[in-house]
Amino acid sequence: MNSDANACALAERLFGSLRGTQNLVYLTMSTGLGGGVIANGQLIQGLSDTAGEVGHYVLDPAGPVCPCGLRGCFEVYCGGLNVARRIQERIQHENIKTSILEYAGGNPHDIDLKVFLQAVRTQDPFALETWKEFIERLAQGMGIIIMTLNPEVIVLGTIAIHAGNLLMEPLIKSLPKYVWKRPLDSCKIVPSTLGSSIGDLSAMAVALCS
Repeated sequence: MNSDANACALAERLFGSLRGTQNLVYLTMSTGLGGGVIANGQLIQGLSDTAGEVGHYVLDPAGPVCPCGLRGCFEVYCGGLNVARRIQERIQHENIKTSILEYAGGNPHDIDLKVFLQAVRTQDPFALETWKEFIERLAQGMGIIIMTLNPEVIVLGTIAIHAGNLLMEPLIKSLPKYVWKRPLDSCKIVPSTLGSSIGDLSAMAVALCS
Protein backbone atom coordinates (compact mmCIF):
# COMPACT_ATOMS: atom_id res chain seq x y z
CA MET A 1 0.00 0.00 0.00
CA ASN A 2 1.55 3.30 -1.06
CA SER A 3 -1.12 5.85 -0.26
CA ASP A 4 -1.96 7.72 2.93
CA ALA A 5 -5.46 8.06 1.54
CA ASN A 6 -5.82 4.27 1.43
CA ALA A 7 -4.87 4.04 5.09
CA CYS A 8 -7.31 6.84 5.94
CA ALA A 9 -10.09 5.05 4.06
CA LEU A 10 -9.46 1.93 6.14
CA ALA A 11 -9.46 4.00 9.33
CA GLU A 12 -12.78 5.61 8.41
CA ARG A 13 -14.35 2.22 7.71
CA LEU A 14 -13.10 0.75 10.98
CA PHE A 15 -13.30 3.72 13.36
CA GLY A 16 -15.16 6.61 11.70
CA SER A 17 -18.66 7.90 12.24
CA LEU A 18 -19.93 5.65 9.45
CA ARG A 19 -17.92 2.57 10.41
CA GLY A 20 -18.79 -0.61 8.60
CA THR A 21 -19.69 1.14 5.34
CA GLN A 22 -19.12 -1.25 2.44
CA ASN A 23 -18.61 1.34 -0.33
CA LEU A 24 -16.61 4.35 0.79
CA VAL A 25 -14.25 6.94 -0.68
CA TYR A 26 -11.91 8.99 1.49
CA LEU A 27 -10.44 12.19 0.04
CA THR A 28 -7.34 13.70 1.58
CA MET A 29 -7.59 17.45 1.21
CA SER A 30 -4.48 18.96 2.74
CA THR A 31 -1.22 19.61 0.86
CA GLY A 32 -2.40 17.43 -2.03
CA LEU A 33 -5.56 15.64 -3.01
CA GLY A 34 -5.69 11.85 -2.92
CA GLY A 35 -8.30 9.15 -2.63
CA GLY A 36 -8.76 5.84 -0.90
CA VAL A 37 -11.49 3.58 -2.28
CA ILE A 38 -13.30 0.76 -0.50
CA ALA A 39 -15.71 -1.26 -2.63
CA ASN A 40 -17.81 -4.12 -1.26
CA GLY A 41 -15.80 -3.93 1.95
CA GLN A 42 -12.41 -4.27 0.26
CA LEU A 43 -9.69 -1.70 -0.31
CA ILE A 44 -9.17 -1.27 -4.06
CA GLN A 45 -5.50 -0.95 -4.99
CA GLY A 46 -5.45 -1.92 -8.66
CA LEU A 47 -2.93 -3.82 -10.77
CA SER A 48 -0.12 -1.29 -10.31
CA ASP A 49 -1.25 -0.03 -6.88
CA THR A 50 -2.51 3.25 -8.31
CA ALA A 51 -6.26 2.80 -7.85
CA GLY A 52 -7.80 5.76 -6.07
CA GLU A 53 -5.42 8.37 -7.54
CA VAL A 54 -8.41 10.62 -8.06
CA GLY A 55 -6.29 13.73 -7.61
CA HIS A 56 -4.98 13.16 -11.10
CA TYR A 57 -8.24 12.91 -12.94
CA VAL A 58 -7.80 15.55 -15.64
CA LEU A 59 -10.58 18.12 -15.29
CA ASP A 60 -9.24 20.45 -17.98
CA PRO A 61 -6.49 19.36 -20.42
CA ALA A 62 -5.76 23.04 -21.10
CA GLY A 63 -5.45 23.80 -17.38
CA PRO A 64 -2.38 24.55 -15.24
CA VAL A 65 0.49 22.08 -15.23
CA CYS A 66 0.32 19.69 -12.28
CA PRO A 67 3.53 18.58 -10.51
CA CYS A 68 2.71 15.07 -11.81
CA GLY A 69 3.31 16.30 -15.38
CA LEU A 70 -0.30 16.32 -16.60
CA ARG A 71 -2.41 19.44 -17.10
CA GLY A 72 -5.56 20.45 -15.27
CA CYS A 73 -5.58 17.66 -12.67
CA PHE A 74 -8.15 17.64 -9.88
CA GLU A 75 -5.26 18.15 -7.46
CA VAL A 76 -3.95 21.24 -9.24
CA TYR A 77 -7.34 22.90 -8.65
CA CYS A 78 -8.12 21.57 -5.16
CA GLY A 79 -4.88 20.39 -3.52
CA GLY A 80 -3.77 22.74 -0.77
CA LEU A 81 -0.25 23.50 -2.02
CA ASN A 82 -1.43 24.12 -5.57
CA VAL A 83 -4.31 26.35 -4.47
CA ALA A 84 -1.97 28.40 -2.28
CA ARG A 85 0.63 28.64 -5.08
CA ARG A 86 -1.91 29.90 -7.60
CA ILE A 87 -3.20 32.50 -5.11
CA GLN A 88 0.37 33.66 -4.47
CA GLU A 89 1.06 33.99 -8.20
CA ARG A 90 -2.12 35.93 -8.92
CA ILE A 91 -1.58 38.34 -6.04
CA GLN A 92 1.97 39.03 -7.15
CA HIS A 93 1.48 39.13 -10.92
CA GLU A 94 -1.84 40.98 -10.92
CA ASN A 95 -1.10 43.21 -7.90
CA ILE A 96 -4.36 42.16 -6.26
CA LYS A 97 -5.34 43.89 -3.04
CA THR A 98 -6.69 41.27 -0.65
CA SER A 99 -6.79 40.49 3.05
CA ILE A 100 -5.27 37.11 2.23
CA LEU A 101 -1.91 38.86 2.05
CA GLU A 102 -2.57 40.71 5.30
CA TYR A 103 -3.39 37.45 7.10
CA ALA A 104 -0.13 36.05 5.73
CA GLY A 105 1.77 38.88 7.40
CA GLY A 106 2.43 40.62 4.09
CA ASN A 107 4.54 37.74 2.75
CA PRO A 108 3.00 36.00 -0.29
CA HIS A 109 5.09 32.91 0.40
CA ASP A 110 3.29 32.44 3.73
CA ILE A 111 -0.11 32.14 2.05
CA ASP A 112 -1.72 28.78 2.80
CA LEU A 113 -5.22 27.34 3.10
CA LYS A 114 -5.54 28.62 6.66
CA VAL A 115 -5.15 32.29 5.71
CA PHE A 116 -7.23 31.71 2.58
CA LEU A 117 -10.11 30.47 4.75
CA GLN A 118 -9.72 33.45 7.10
CA ALA A 119 -10.17 35.80 4.17
CA VAL A 120 -13.20 33.88 2.88
CA ARG A 121 -14.84 34.13 6.30
CA THR A 122 -14.33 37.89 6.34
CA GLN A 123 -15.91 38.22 2.88
CA ASP A 124 -12.80 39.39 1.06
CA PRO A 125 -13.89 39.77 -2.61
CA PHE A 126 -10.86 38.07 -4.17
CA ALA A 127 -10.97 35.26 -1.62
CA LEU A 128 -14.68 34.70 -2.27
CA GLU A 129 -14.14 34.58 -6.04
CA THR A 130 -11.29 32.07 -5.63
CA TRP A 131 -13.31 30.01 -3.12
CA LYS A 132 -16.20 29.80 -5.58
CA GLU A 133 -13.81 28.48 -8.25
CA PHE A 134 -12.38 25.99 -5.75
CA ILE A 135 -15.85 24.70 -4.83
CA GLU A 136 -16.82 24.34 -8.48
CA ARG A 137 -13.75 22.26 -9.31
CA LEU A 138 -14.26 20.18 -6.17
CA ALA A 139 -17.84 19.46 -7.22
CA GLN A 140 -16.67 18.55 -10.73
CA GLY A 141 -14.06 16.10 -9.44
CA MET A 142 -16.40 14.56 -6.89
CA GLY A 143 -19.08 14.22 -9.55
CA ILE A 144 -16.73 11.97 -11.52
CA ILE A 145 -16.07 9.89 -8.42
CA ILE A 146 -19.76 9.47 -7.64
CA MET A 147 -20.68 8.61 -11.22
CA THR A 148 -17.80 6.11 -11.50
CA LEU A 149 -17.95 4.38 -8.11
CA ASN A 150 -21.48 5.02 -6.81
CA PRO A 151 -20.24 5.06 -3.19
CA GLU A 152 -22.43 5.09 -0.10
CA VAL A 153 -20.16 7.68 1.53
CA ILE A 154 -17.49 10.18 0.58
CA VAL A 155 -15.49 11.30 3.61
CA LEU A 156 -13.59 14.58 3.23
CA GLY A 157 -10.42 15.29 5.20
CA THR A 158 -8.54 18.35 6.44
CA ILE A 159 -9.99 21.41 4.70
CA ALA A 160 -13.58 20.14 5.03
CA ILE A 161 -13.01 19.61 8.75
CA HIS A 162 -11.76 23.18 9.21
CA ALA A 163 -14.19 24.88 6.82
CA GLY A 164 -17.38 23.03 7.85
CA ASN A 165 -20.53 24.48 6.28
CA LEU A 166 -18.49 27.15 4.52
CA LEU A 167 -17.46 24.32 2.22
CA MET A 168 -20.23 21.77 2.59
CA GLU A 169 -23.23 23.97 1.76
CA PRO A 170 -22.00 25.38 -1.58
CA LEU A 171 -20.49 22.01 -2.49
CA ILE A 172 -23.81 20.21 -2.06
CA LYS A 173 -25.52 22.92 -4.13
CA SER A 174 -22.99 22.59 -6.97
CA LEU A 175 -22.85 18.80 -7.21
CA PRO A 176 -26.13 18.30 -9.17
CA LYS A 177 -24.47 19.95 -12.18
CA TYR A 178 -21.97 17.08 -12.36
CA VAL A 179 -23.75 13.92 -11.28
CA TRP A 180 -27.08 12.18 -11.77
CA LYS A 181 -29.66 12.58 -9.03
CA ARG A 182 -29.96 8.89 -8.15
CA PRO A 183 -26.30 8.20 -7.25
CA LEU A 184 -26.01 11.63 -5.61
CA ASP A 185 -29.08 11.07 -3.46
CA SER A 186 -27.71 7.72 -2.29
CA CYS A 187 -24.28 9.15 -1.35
CA LYS A 188 -23.57 10.75 2.03
CA ILE A 189 -20.88 13.42 1.89
CA VAL A 190 -19.37 14.18 5.28
CA PRO A 191 -16.24 15.68 6.85
CA SER A 192 -14.10 13.21 8.74
CA THR A 193 -14.77 13.01 12.46
CA LEU A 194 -11.43 11.38 13.31
CA GLY A 195 -9.62 14.71 13.56
CA SER A 196 -6.02 14.65 14.79
CA SER A 197 -6.32 10.94 15.58
CA ILE A 198 -6.46 10.02 11.90
CA GLY A 199 -2.71 9.32 11.67
CA ASP A 200 -2.61 6.86 14.58
CA LEU A 201 -5.90 5.25 13.59
CA SER A 202 -4.74 4.86 9.98
CA ALA A 203 -1.60 3.02 11.12
CA MET A 204 -3.75 0.82 13.37
CA ALA A 205 -6.20 0.14 10.52
CA VAL A 206 -3.41 -0.91 8.17
CA ALA A 207 -2.03 -3.27 10.82
CA LEU A 208 -5.44 -4.78 11.46
CA CYS A 209 -6.13 -5.28 7.74
CA SER A 210 -2.72 -6.68 6.83
